[in-house]
Amino acid sequence: MPEQLNDLAAVEHGPLAALLTADQGEIAAVEVFLARPIPPAVGHGATAELRDGSKLFINHVR
Repeated sequence: MPEQLNDLAAVEHGPLAALLTADQGEIAAVEVFLARPIPPAVGHGATAELRDGSKLFINHVR
């Protein structure tokens, strides 16, 4: 397994970086799961809140 896949921050931030790179101004806020005091059961990922009020959940489960 590549070393980078053992780094939880790299695993979590990879999909988030792709989302933010493709953003055309629709993302209002992002919450990274590892930054929470108690991460959710899914493990790694982020929630992106869009300007229209909808939410996009990005998860990585091993």
